[in-house]
Amino acid sequence: MIGRPNWPPDALIEKIWEEHHQPLVALYDLMADVGQALRKLPEGWQPRSAQKVVVLHLFVRAYKTTQAAYTLFSSGFAQDAQSLLRGLTEGVIDMFYILRKPGTRGRQFADYIVIGKRDWMRRMEKAFHEYPIPPHVMKKVEAEYTALLSRRPNYKGLTRSWSSEGIAERARDGNCKNLYFYYVLACQMLHTDPRSVHSYLRVGEGMDDGPSMPTTEERKTLEIAYVCLLDAFNASNGVFKWHRGDLVKEYKGRFRREFGDKASPARTQAIHRTAPGAVTTP
Repeated sequence: MIGRPNWPPDALIEKIWEEHHQPLVALYDLMADVGQALRKLPEGWQPRSAQKVVVLHLFVRAYKTTQAAYTLFSSGFAQDAQSLLRGLTEGVIDMFYILRKPGTRGRQFADYIVIGKRDWMRRMEKAFHEYPIPPHVMKKVEAEYTALLSRRPNYKGLTRSWSSEGIAERARDGNCKNLYFYYVLACQMLHTDPRSVHSYLRVGEGMDDGPSMPTTEERKTLEIAYVCLLDAFNASNGVFKWHRGDLVKEYKGRFRREFGDKASPARTQAIHRTAPGAVTTP
């Protein structure tokens, strides 16, 4: 193929921008300024502790997932943009939860890679015994797991999740229960569910139309992505001392101006939430 295909159609993208101009511009500007702030960090900058490495990974994931949601929405795939909110909200919930006890919880999050690998292999062997894991691989994983438990015996009860507390409890502990509400909504879009499948085939659209105009209701995806990215940057700014409270305050104010009248109380509450060391506003 020579050249860039005209798909999604430019006419649709222009129509989406015309219809959803305000939230798209607000989210784009936030993403652009966060990216500019990161590019101004000193060359070679990196966190110096395990818990800070975890927070950085969660922040970068939130930043990139927000960009992906923005790209999908502005290209006519609002349903799939909404499904990304599951990982986005969960990551920000875990960030706030970890920051309540950063040393213990940050280390546990990092250590879970060993536990998760073992749990996955054991479940695969049980479900599909006709495809056994190579013995030398399983032996290595078991040795890593045993060594980890010898150092951290309290990890013994962990299997399918890095925390013994469920996502709802983590949201409550992290003071971000509103994000759990959006996490649940996004789950139904991510999984095969009658409540989500019907939204992909709309009355009046052809079977092969592909991308389509996002609805007014689906515009909430941009608002939630905005809140998640700003929350994640605010928390990271406090942890890493990036001294970009000016950016946080500017975009908190912009949220109130551009989304405040239409945003639900839960989303408005989110923009006032703070993490330890994060920026507050009067």
